[in-house]
Order: sequence, then C-alpha cells, then structure tokens
Amino acid sequence: MKVRMIQLGFIVLAASVLALSAYAIDKKSVLVYYPCDEGSGEDVKDASGNDRHAEWRKGVTKRDVGKWTVGKFGKALDFEAAGNYCVAYETKKDPELDEAAGSEPFTVSYWVQTTSKAGKGRTVDKGSHGCNKGWHSAVNGEKIIFEASDGGGCIHHWDEAVSDGKWHHVAHSIIPAKTVKTYIDGVQELGDFAAMAAKKSISSEDGRPLALGVSFEFNTEFLNAQLDDIAIFNYAMSKDEINELGKGPLKEILAVESMGKLTTTWGAIKMVPSTAK
Repeated sequence: MKVRMIQLGFIVLAASVLALSAYAIDKKSVLVYYPCDEGSGEDVKDASGNDRHAEWRKGVTKRDVGKWTVGKFGKALDFEAAGNYCVAYETKKDPELDEAAGSEPFTVSYWVQTTSKAGKGRTVDKGSHGCNKGWHSAVNGEKIIFEASDGGGCIHHWDEAVSDGKWHHVAHSIIPAKTVKTYIDGVQELGDFAAMAAKKSISSEDGRPLALGVSFEFNTEFLNAQLDDIAIFNYAMSKDEINELGKGPLKEILAVESMGKLTTTWGAIKMVPSTAK
C-alpha cells in the first residue's frame, strides 16, 4: 500500500509540473538570452549556453561601464540614463545566428519600459539601416516598430504605443518570405504582416553585430528606455508560447521545463509493480 501511495504521489507531481509547463520552451531553441541581471559592470552575459556574451559600449566602439536599473525581473539595462550607450555582441562571423535569425523562422522577445514619445530608438538591432539587409525592432515615437530588408527595399510593421512608463512584453514571430506577427503583452497587433512575403531573406550582411539600444552600423538611433529579459529563438512562436513568455523570466520557464522532465523520469523509475499486500 505504501509503495502504491509513493507511485501515486509521483504521478500527481509529474502531472502538476507538466500542467505548469504546457507550453514550455525547449532550451535548444534559444539562440541568445540576456537576463540582464548582472546589475553592474561592463558585461552582459548570454544565458543560452551559446556564449554570445555582450558588453556595454560608449557610442559603438569604446568598451565602458553601462547603466543598470531595477527591471521587470531583477535588474535591467538602462539606456535612458546612459547617454549614447549601447550593448553589443561582436559577431564577426556567426553564420548560425545570421542564418537562423534571418533566413529561417525566428522569434524576438523582450521587455521594454519607456516614457519617451519622440524620436526612434532601436531595442534589438541586426542591421537594416537605410534598407541594407537585416532587421531590427525599435520604439519609434510612442510605438513599437519592426523593420526588415533583403537589400531591395524596407518593410515597416507599426504597432501599438508603449510609452506609458510601464513594463510591456514585446514579441515578433517572424517567417521570412511569409509574415511577421507582433504581440504586445500577449495581444497580436495589426494582424499578420503580409508584406514580408516579398522578403525571402532578411539576414544581415557579413555578420553585422547583434546590438541593443542602437543602430550599430551607423552609430545612431540610440534608445531612451529600459530593456529586460531579451531573447531570440530559432523558430516562429505561436500565440500560446508567446503568452507563456509573458508570465515570467525565461530562465524560470526553462527551469520549469527541466523540472518537468526530471519529475517524469523519476515517476517512470518509481512506477514498478507493487508487491505490497
């Protein structure tokens, strides 16, 4: 009887964990992830396991100590108080990132907080300045914008205002040569963006750096906002998966998934025939 109760306990625990992670994110799908929890110093660590670590820059060339603030979860990058600062991962040559986040479907996710209502500041940048190949997400005026180019003209996907001083979750689910879907706080804005159908590849040219808070290529469009929990995934996420991202920091979602796998494994180990009378 005791053995059977143990078995039942593991089954209930496994079911509970799996229910919490119905749309758990596979860590292998994470190309880059900046939790932004260092809170001080020059370095912004990539927690994806892919070693795409970034660093604070003054302008885009000089390594320097950046600005940190209280984030949506823990700490955050503070571009508002920084004054022409950005964060950059020098790709040099990173064909995996260029291909996975440009030629193949991908998702960009981050939290942003701002009160700025004028000018354009890039949040996540991978090229596309002056319609050069690449893409970026930005706060333009009060609104979120996603811009992309295959080198033959730009497309612009405008979305809702976020400049109210509150934290907002932004996610772009992108399928090159098909569509872009943008979600703000889990709500898809403006429907599918059919203009993407004309853009077969929006990969940046020659391994342009992945940057936060700036148009890195031209040292302009500096961001006046705070960013937290920034990630890029190697597939176009569904609405349910994006809603899962909006529930908490990615590291906790990944932890729940790992716990679910571990619990399932232990449940299988414990599921042995009972000989208790």
